[in-house]
Amino acid sequence: GKCVDSAGQRYNSVQIDSVSTIQYCAATCRSLGNLRSQAGFNYDGSTCSCLYIDGRGPYGNDESGLTLTGNNGTGFVVNADESAVGSECYSHNDYEPFDEYDFVGRGWCRDAHNRDFNRVNLPSSVSTIEGCAEACQDLGNFRAQVGFTFSGPQCYC
Repeated sequence: GKCVDSAGQRYNSVQIDSVSTIQYCAATCRSLGNLRSQAGFNYDGSTCSCLYIDGRGPYGNDESGLTLTGNNGTGFVVNADESAVGSECYSHNDYEPFDEYDFVGRGWCRDAHNRDFNRVNLPSSVSTIEGCAEACQDLGNFRAQVGFTFSGPQCYC
């Protein structure tokens, strides 16, 4: 479904066509400006829509640069409008301490088939969950990076 706010409103967006992967969609949205006003993105397998809260866009506190306007979504993404079959909703977490990450649960990160991801074990000098998130972001290659696991003194990207 398409992302909606607490009132069920959809968001204004920058639409990018011919996007082949969810990772490329996420990286493209991250590359746009004004991330603090970006609510998330919708992806339907080929079209990526980077979502902005009402009255804002990639260039600041106005809607210039937006492809799709007229929606009034504000604040956090809280749900997905299930009537938009085939579209997936992803919330942007720039409001939280871990800029590009959402807490999924305790334990190892796993894919949809319950398989472990390949990972990089960072040095034990990373001692906090915030430090782990930052160290993983510093590695770059966001297209291939899907998350991190922090367990005591161990950080895995």
